[in-house]
Amino acid sequence: MAAAIVLVAAAAAGGVALLGRNDPHGDAVVRSGVIVGGSGARSGSIDLVDGAHPYVLVTIDHPQQRNQEVYCQLVLADGRTVTVGSWGYDDVRANVWAVGIDAALLHAVSMQVVTEDGAIVATAALTDA
Repeated sequence: MAAAIVLVAAAAAGGVALLGRNDPHGDAVVRSGVIVGGSGARSGSIDLVDGAHPYVLVTIDHPQQRNQEVYCQLVLADGRTVTVGSWGYDDVRANVWAVGIDAALLHAVSMQVVTEDGAIVATAALTDA
């Protein structure tokens, strides 16, 4: 399953890069942001993509091998936090991760990456694309 997600994410990343911010099938990046780690250094990027099947596309600049899984959470304007998925090192060796989301989450204002115990290891402020 994880390998399939990575394959889909790689294809999606390539498609978004080749077609720009919009494509003829109606998929469009609606919000995006730069992911920064605890030190404040850039660690990747995130795009919220609208289309027939909305999804989150995360690129990770330098995946780090860790024993634990991390969780991707979207934060909505009202402060609610929604966990949309998780990944481990084997899932992001190709530097991308993607997961389908409900269209209502396309308006998230930020994203955070958290460990199983809830510690925040990275964040991204999301702005309109």
